[in-house]
Amino acid sequence: MGHPVHVGALLQELQERIGSLQTNQGSMQVDHRPSTSFMREPKIYMPEKFDGDRTKFRGFLQQVKLYIRMQPDRYPDDASKVSFIGTLLYGQALSWFAPILEKDMAILHDYEGFLRELIATFGDADMSRVAETKL
Repeated sequence: MGHPVHVGALLQELQERIGSLQTNQGSMQVDHRPSTSFMREPKIYMPEKFDGDRTKFRGFLQQVKLYIRMQPDRYPDDASKVSFIGTLLYGQALSWFAPILEKDMAILHDYEGFLRELIATFGDADMSRVAETKL
């Protein structure tokens, strides 16, 4: 009928294994925060392109800042933020931006500096003065 089973020895071995598993489980730390890589970004509309019209600049600037702020994983550094803004420029605004891009100027890697230049160039006089005062 098979080999005799030593129930006592088997029970002892199982208890030791359970104890070992409980010890290992207690030492493991689990992060219960939701992973940001699996969270979906909110669906937001792309800002309208900007042609250099000063009367539309303030709205454009606010839309761009909000768009970037709501998608931090997509625009993690200054260069990606400036590049994104560059894709939204056309007409007179693109004519201003093209030499900066062609010369690979340092401002392409300085989001705040780029915004100051953009404001100084296309913002109304009051916005330009505020930007200069902050410098």
